[in-house]
Amino acid sequence: MLKYFLLSFFSWTLLFATNPKPYSQLGDDIYNSLKAYQKLARSLPQLNSSVQELVYNAKKTKDLGFKTEVDLKLSKKYLQALRELDKERQALLTRLNSMLYRSMDAKDTQTFSKLIRSHFIDLDRVAEDLIPFYKKHYKSGSIRELETLLKDEKRYKRDRKAENREYMKRLEAQRIQRMREAGKNIDSSREANLDKDMALKRQKINSMMESNLIR
Repeated sequence: MLKYFLLSFFSWTLLFATNPKPYSQLGDDIYNSLKAYQKLARSLPQLNSSVQELVYNAKKTKDLGFKTEVDLKLSKKYLQALRELDKERQALLTRLNSMLYRSMDAKDTQTFSKLIRSHFIDLDRVAEDLIPFYKKHYKSGSIRELETLLKDEKRYKRDRKAENREYMKRLEAQRIQRMREAGKNIDSSREANLDKDMALKRQKINSMMESNLIR
């Protein structure tokens, strides 16, 4: 009981404290996401232990970050701790993606909805798998994030058709240009051959005239 009380206390202080300044680009990204992870764990209890462990480790890392602001010699140690914390977070994200696909396999629309609404899933990367499932199992259009994805899908299709039309126009223009150039080359070749024939004929006539003069 004391452990869970301490975890809750750490979580509260962690979420409302400012973040350490060293390596803030990585640190802020992790620390500022913790509240959303905790919210998701409340709706999906199977994530509770993993999220609690992440929050607890983040608290220790954050404390080290504040010490680093005073003692720069701790910078290397803090950066390594941040990287380890980020690996832990990435592992949790991988688990969320696996849960998403298991929820689709099991037709578990409740878990599916919670994971989509968590904003931890990169919807664009898995859109081709999400959209067919959503269309089949959600007739009322109840997930705003996926409705936006559907609208984007329609726009992408329109844009793709327009791009294809432009591409086909460019191909046709290139084909016509090649035909014109080929035609010019044929005409030039014919003219060159005609000039050659005329030169040969002139040469033949001149030779005949010279031979007649000699006689």
